[in-house]
Amino acid sequence: GPPLGGGGGGGGGRSLMAEPRVVRITWGVIDADKREAFERLLFRATRGNAIFTVSEKSEFFQGTSEVPASTKMAFAVFCSGAAVEDKISKLCQSMDARKYQVPRSKSEQLRQLEEIERELRDHNAVTQSAERRQCQLLGKLAGNMLASETRVLKEKAVYATMNLFNSAVSNKTVVAEGWVPVAELPAVRAALQRGMRSARTSTSSAMHVVQTEATPPTLIKTNKLTESFQALNDAYGTARYLELNPGTFYPVTY
Repeated sequence: GPPLGGGGGGGGGRSLMAEPRVVRITWGVIDADKREAFERLLFRATRGNAIFTVSEKSEFFQGTSEVPASTKMAFAVFCSGAAVEDKISKLCQSMDARKYQVPRSKSEQLRQLEEIERELRDHNAVTQSAERRQCQLLGKLAGNMLASETRVLKEKAVYATMNLFNSAVSNKTVVAEGWVPVAELPAVRAALQRGMRSARTSTSSAMHVVQTEATPPTLIKTNKLTESFQALNDAYGTARYLELNPGTFYPVTY
């Protein structure tokens, strides 16, 4: 008969020698806390027909506005066959593992490593330059930050109070009604005069005491000693106008 692998008989027989398989390598980086789950799923997806190796130490990567900070580990998966490699690629995509193309030859690997190191040096130089510029610009504002914040808070309080005024009488006149301690009436009139001079206006503000039968709100003056005790008393209730304030006895009896 014809020898094994021969072409006798017109059948075009094939060689019984197995064709050599190319080892395919998948390189990538994965979160350290997903390493064990990735390894188990890889074994099940490839039915044990892949070799998984991972770096012994992990590296912390700073996050960005789109990618949060996390601890990464480099890995490599060795397999044979395009179908198995496709399963590994889909598994990497589902586990948020990022793949990288690594050349096979040593010379190409060294060249790629040099390019990456050069890009890192350029990136660090640009980052440091931007940080220095940022410090120069913000350093001038840092000294005035407290004063600017105080001014903004005052203006916000003024606008919030002015919004409570009634402007239905006229577009150029606003009317406000409120309660003021009798002892503070001179201070309020003086504050209105200071505001008129500060605004450099010739129209003065007028304040009139209105007689009303409504019950005034309660005003209890406190100091550093009685402030905390008064807050404890107010948690149970506030005394009405002209009533005795129980919080007076708290510093003595508490």
